[in-house]
Amino acid sequence: MIIGAERSGIIHAGTRRREDGAIVSSGGRVLSATAVAPTLDAARARAYALIGGVELAGGQFRTDIALRAARGQVRL
Repeated sequence: MIIGAERSGIIHAGTRRREDGAIVSSGGRVLSATAVAPTLDAARARAYALIGGVELAGGQFRTDIALRAARGQVRL
């Protein structure tokens, strides 16, 4: 069962709702967390705060999303 995945900014990809209403993983990359803010660093922090509030047994998440851009190593 996934707890905390119904908040604004959480996008579901590999989830399903059981008959009892609980959200569960159906495999693969299950969720994405998105956020906007005045700066990239602030948006990253908000997105990681969102995913930090999600409970999924055995779940894992990347910590390097947009890190190179935040460090100025990527230019648009």
